Parts: sequence; structure tokens; C-alpha cells
Amino acid sequence: MARRLISLIPAAILLLACERKAEIPPPATKPPVAVEVAPVQTAPVSNDITATGVLRAADEQRLSFKVGGVLASLAVEAGQRVRAGQVLAALDATEVAASVSQARAQRDKAERDFARAQALFRDDVIPKAERDDAETARDVARAQLRAIDFNKDFSRILASADGVVLRTFVESREIVSAGQPILVLASHAAQKRIAVALSDRDALQIRVDDAAQVRFDALPELSFNARVQTLAGAANLQTGLFEIELALQLDDPEIAARLTSGLVAKVRITPSMQSAAAPTLAIPMGAIVEAKNHEARVFVTEGGKAKSRLIEIGAIEQGYVRVKSGLREGETLVVRGGAYLDEGAAVVVQTPGAAP
Repeated sequence: MARRLISLIPAAILLLACERKAEIPPPATKPPVAVEVAPVQTAPVSNDITATGVLRAADEQRLSFKVGGVLASLAVEAGQRVRAGQVLAALDATEVAASVSQARAQRDKAERDFARAQALFRDDVIPKAERDDAETARDVARAQLRAIDFNKDFSRILASADGVVLRTFVESREIVSAGQPILVLASHAAQKRIAVALSDRDALQIRVDDAAQVRFDALPELSFNARVQTLAGAANLQTGLFEIELALQLDDPEIAARLTSGLVAKVRITPSMQSAAAPTLAIPMGAIVEAKNHEARVFVTEGGKAKSRLIEIGAIEQGYVRVKSGLREGETLVVRGGAYLDEGAAVVVQTPGAAP
């Protein structure tokens, strides 16, 4: 009896497994994936040069004193707006005033010495050479006083025009030397320029007065026209790049006031000497599923099915990618939804902008 029961157990297990297998439904067919498609087309080759630059005023002034001394006051800070004629910085007047007094006393003495020598010469008491020496000493004393008076006028730094202080380099009570930069001032009336560094290949394509478009990350809603103002005479020794300047074309003074020096600009320059390169295939960047180096994978549709395609890509231009090989003009390219596709997956074309 026990042997019969043991022999029936495997048969019962096999029967139970068959019943459970029969209960599992067959795998369901995957629903088609909604995608957006577009025909592969050619597009003319653009010679536009893109670069990043920095905004600055055309006449940024590095202001300093003509003579050295103790800085009595620095009346402004970086970013502060100033008016024409406003005192920006001043040296301690004690030493300057003492120099003026000394020069004036020496001039007065030389004037008296010359007057006395002139009288003695008329009376034939001294020779003409001695009288001429006294006259020369008087002229030298006068010139020294004029020079010191001139330096006294430059013991203060005044704003030459309405503008904004870009940078300061010293603090009050520091000892400064003649010609040492104290601050940088940019006039509101100054033309705005964009400094751009280009490679040699790009720099050689550009000419003065070539048109450009400029955008700032800080002001994304605005776009500005510009012209190439200056070209580099030589490469920068440290970077090897060629530095050019673009002149912004601004008509609204309120907008011009918002453009402060140091803003980072995205520049697109259109060289006047365009090449006659033949058009090439171009596809939207959104069509690329994956990419490595110069190869990328996209999907095309054939008979309602998705077909994977490996392509060779070239330059990237304003959201589009140039295609060197792997696609033919007129093929139907999946431009949206490719990330959800597998090889051979069924697709349904969705109208652009419709809800998935």
C-alpha cells in the first residue's frame, strides 16, 4: 500500500503543474508607441561662428594720482553710480600744501634776488652774467611753483562724466605711489562692447563691420544686434586665441544702463565672406537616442515599425545635428518618443503638441 502511494505522488505533482501552466495567459501584444516623426531633409550649411564673450565699456578709465602720498579718502565703492565732477578719492593735503608753500617761498626769494641783481646791474656793480643767473633762478622757481600747483590739482580724482565705478584697488589711509591704479570708472555714455576670443580658424573668417547677434544669460528675453569693431593684430601669448571686439547697437538708454560690465554674452557672428558649401542632411537633436564620439543611434519608421539606425554625425548648429552618413533624404525619422522604442516595435504617429 505504501509503495502504491509513493508511486502516485510524482503523477499528482505533474498533473498539478500542468493545470497551473494552463492557467497562465499567453503574453499580451505590446501596444504601439506614440511617436512624432519628420522627414529627413537637407539644410544649407551655416558659416556662423558662435563664441562666448564679456561685456565692457569702450572707455573704461583706470584712474590714479599724478603724485604719491597718503590716501585721505576713497569716497566710492565698486558698483556705485557717480556724477560728473564728483570727488572719488583724495590724497592727504598736508604734504601737498607744504610743497606748495615751499615752492612759493622759493619763487618769492628768486623774485627778490632778481630785482636786486637787476638794480645792481644798472648801476654797473655786477656783470651781466650774474644778473642773467638771477633771472634764470627766478624763471626756474616760477616753473617749479606751476608744476607743484598742477600736481596739487591732481591730488584729487574727479569723475569726468556720469558713470559707474567698476573696481577699486586701495583703501583709505594706504600709501599710494604716483600712477598706481586707484579705481576703474566706466561712463554711462560710453559705447558697450563685447570682448571675444576666437581660434585662428574662426578669426581669419571675420572682417570689420561683420554682423552679429548677442544674447546675455542674465537677460534671456532680449537679443541685441552688434558689429565687429576691432580685429586682433596678433594672438594672445598666454591663450593662443585672437581677441576681437563687437560694438553693441543700443538705442534705449534704460536698457543700456542695465548692461553692466562683466556680463557674459553668447555671440553669433555672420562672416561677410560666406563659403559655397553644399547643403547636407540635418536632423533635430531630439531624434538622437544615444551617441558616442561621432556615432549616434536614431529610429526610423518602416511599415508602422521602428527600425534602429546607426549614423555618423558632424557639427551641431542651433539644435540641429549634421548627418554625414547613415540616413537618406526623405526617410521618416522619429523625432520624439525614440527613447521608449525597441527594435521592431509598433508605432503610431502622433500629431506634434498632442497629449501622449
